[in-house]
Amino acid sequence: MDKPLIYLFIILISITVCSCRAVQPSVADEKPVEKYASNQDQSAEQKEALPKSDAKPKAVESEPSQQTTSAAGEAVKPQQAQQAYGPEQAALPDNQAQEPPKPFREGKQSTQETDIGFTSEPPLLLHNANISFKQIEDDYLREGNQENTLKYGEAIYRQGNIDDAVIYLAASDTKGTLGKDIAAIKEEAVRGYSSLQPVKLGDGHMPSLSHDGRYITYLTSDTYNGELVIYDTKQGSRETVGEGGYSKDAPPVWSWDNRFVAFGEFKSLHIYNMERRSLTTEPLDGRIKELVWSKDHDRIAYSTAEGRKIRVYQLSTRQHKVIAEGSDLNLIGFSEDSKALRIMKKDRVYDVTLSDLKEKDIYTHPSSVENPVWSVDGEKGVGQLHGVRVRANQFHEARNNPVFFQGTEFKPLLSFSYSKVSALRLNRSGSVMAFIQQESTAQTSEHGMLWVASTDGSKRNPVDYGTIITTPQAFSDDGTVFVYSKTRYKSVQKSDHELYMLKIK
Repeated sequence: MDKPLIYLFIILISITVCSCRAVQPSVADEKPVEKYASNQDQSAEQKEALPKSDAKPKAVESEPSQQTTSAAGEAVKPQQAQQAYGPEQAALPDNQAQEPPKPFREGKQSTQETDIGFTSEPPLLLHNANISFKQIEDDYLREGNQENTLKYGEAIYRQGNIDDAVIYLAASDTKGTLGKDIAAIKEEAVRGYSSLQPVKLGDGHMPSLSHDGRYITYLTSDTYNGELVIYDTKQGSRETVGEGGYSKDAPPVWSWDNRFVAFGEFKSLHIYNMERRSLTTEPLDGRIKELVWSKDHDRIAYSTAEGRKIRVYQLSTRQHKVIAEGSDLNLIGFSEDSKALRIMKKDRVYDVTLSDLKEKDIYTHPSSVENPVWSVDGEKGVGQLHGVRVRANQFHEARNNPVFFQGTEFKPLLSFSYSKVSALRLNRSGSVMAFIQQESTAQTSEHGMLWVASTDGSKRNPVDYGTIITTPQAFSDDGTVFVYSKTRYKSVQKSDHELYMLKIK
């Protein structure tokens, strides 16, 4: 055979051998393929057990939130995939630097009471399907530990009560390591709002907001030992007004022109002049319950708990005048010309002329709508309907349905069957409200889920969970800014109060 043909034959044999080796799988390559197939089968079984949902997947840890704040403390909209309950953090311009916000964790849960973490444990609603609702409820009522709370929330969710389920799933995530991912449930409860992410401004307690949303008053610590501070969100400056704090029943209320701020402290009425930087104190015969400014900025109506009286204090004359006496009195507000005061006594809503104290009936408030909060015109507002006891021997009678009312007409905004509502707040125009949702067995009025909702029923959003404190003047007039404080417990004796701002779009 010719040498060229021999060389060609050798080359063809070499190519064939190399090709066979390239396609032959190794033992090391076979194991991952089998493992991947096994994971796919397991994932498919899990998906069959889950109800169909349009909820978006939660963000992964490798993509932390990109939310930042401007010099005025405004939140820059984060990426949609990174929405979650926990607030972002932004330091006050002249305050000490705060720790950077911690991303939500995959895997191990945080031990902080008010922190909501997400886990990568098996998905929600994979167990307890064969246990009766009554048995799950009995277990929760007997011992409301983390596992029973979680099971109860899942059972409520399976009944279709998504809004009710939110509070129990949130509560379960703070009591141990068995909490499940509630991001999907949160997304199902949201309506209308695109992104409501609270921004931490610094340390603070019981904040109140000026009408234009520029100034925030707050305490540096608890209500009796802290300093009263006014924070200018536009300039980034803070000013300490005085020591001693203010009554929880009468936190600061701003005048309509934002030049004065009034607040009650035990048996005293304090008025701070923003232009003169001066504080005036008026002694009273009782502890202040409510404060309302007139439109002409010259009068303050207030009620006292001990005397059961409503008085009007006039700044220009420094005179106090009794307008109404008796039990079950509630202040609504001044008339547009500041010459009359609207009051509710039991179900009767009427106006009192300041000059001669003549009364004029306006309408009879629906007796079923309790704890009303009015808009500035005194014609509409929000309240709570009495709920039916789910378990008469165990549950409190829950005021569980926030409603919007106008005169004698009212309509429910949300309906809760297994949770209750407290701390209703309303902006001045009556377009946006906030409230705290709580477990039906809750004993306090502060710990729970903060919700924001429009009063036309089109929008609502569960915003934040924890020990949350709001004041009557938590909204700006237009409802685009909301402030609140949140307590983080370090020990039984020690806690921190943090100040948050929410931009509502």
